[in-house]
Amino acid sequence: MRAFYFAFNPRIILASHLQKKQRLLSLRQFSLPEEDAPDASKHLRARGEPFLHQHFAYRSRLFFAPARRQHQKHKRFNHVRLKTVVLDAVKKAAGRLISSGKREPGEPFFADRHYSAFPLSSGRFHSFEPADEMPLCFIDGGNSEIISAPSFSASLVRVCAAEFRNSSRVNSVSSEFLCVSTTRAEGGGHFYDAEIHHLGGEKLLGEFSIDSRDPGLSQGGFSVPISSTGAAARRFAEWRMAEKASGLMEGGGALVRDGTLQTAIASEGGYAEAAYEAARRRGIIFTALAKTSSLLTTTGLSLTYAIDSLSSNVAPPWYYFPIAKNTQPDHKAEIHCVKLHERGRSFRFEVLRAQEAPLSLFRSLAFNASDLAFPGYPYGLIVADDEARVPSAEAQALKALFEEFGGEGWREIKKQESATNAHDILDSL
Repeated sequence: MRAFYFAFNPRIILASHLQKKQRLLSLRQFSLPEEDAPDASKHLRARGEPFLHQHFAYRSRLFFAPARRQHQKHKRFNHVRLKTVVLDAVKKAAGRLISSGKREPGEPFFADRHYSAFPLSSGRFHSFEPADEMPLCFIDGGNSEIISAPSFSASLVRVCAAEFRNSSRVNSVSSEFLCVSTTRAEGGGHFYDAEIHHLGGEKLLGEFSIDSRDPGLSQGGFSVPISSTGAAARRFAEWRMAEKASGLMEGGGALVRDGTLQTAIASEGGYAEAAYEAARRRGIIFTALAKTSSLLTTTGLSLTYAIDSLSSNVAPPWYYFPIAKNTQPDHKAEIHCVKLHERGRSFRFEVLRAQEAPLSLFRSLAFNASDLAFPGYPYGLIVADDEARVPSAEAQALKALFEEFGGEGWREIKKQESATNAHDILDSL
């Protein structure tokens, strides 16, 4: 790959050749006198890059022409005026955000009738000391879309499980595959049929189908895009990985899934129940810890923030329970709030309904959450996230392989892709 940098005020054009077919242009801040712009344009022409020269000429007119038509003092005045307007708007917006947080904590709020909230109380805090008393297995997954159009999609999916015992990582399992989906019209609707192409590790999934009108995925009654099959495959694979990991753990312990125990997709409940049953048979506690939580109180505050604000007299680590009585059939969990380190933050934590959460579970979680990079967040989830993450650069490299081996038929694929990627092209200019 070759890269050419040409600078002008106030932008710089980066032109790169990707496999002799693609050119990526990005504009970055760079300071040169405005008079150097014509020289940069000549330099482009001399290099034999007519496309870049034309692009530069267009950008030059766009950026420089308005400035040339104004007197220098007017430009300085407009700059100062613009700076003042932005600062005033930011100050007002910041004040609005700060004032929104100055309200009473309220009580836990759940719109679903299957949840009955308990009033917030300082008596629901439980303190403990960190200790390595229980094996923990952490599970996470990642996915990234390779190519997509209204009628097809391809994604790279990766799932990882990492077991920790006696302060050390003792076992890990992973799975990696391509999820390729196409549209099928049936009964006046559309279904997305997904094929799984195994790349490495455990073989967790086979073919599956998703209704484009699945209420767990759609928003506002609209059909979900076919690209959602990649995320669905990741969720299914995470449940299957939990089932697999239960069979690998010896002597009990706990599974800690990234996220929550709530299922959303119509067919997801079957995968979840199989994972739950595998854990029950082996005496393993099934749990989940969410990095983010959208739960609110009756006054509109974040529920985890409201609980944390009540803990001023409780030394962390601690857990808060109970929060609500939960009878939701698609969410078989007891909801907790945990703070696992004095310098950490509070998180939503869930335990499978009807399973006992012994104190040794929380002590072991706190012991695992003492890494200085992210105190209060289990190190095992950091490891699982790192190994399951799918960078966009990796997906783009796979896309280049698709183009290389797609042959003449790939031209039609590119035409269909253009129905959804115009925004991406504009973003690259």
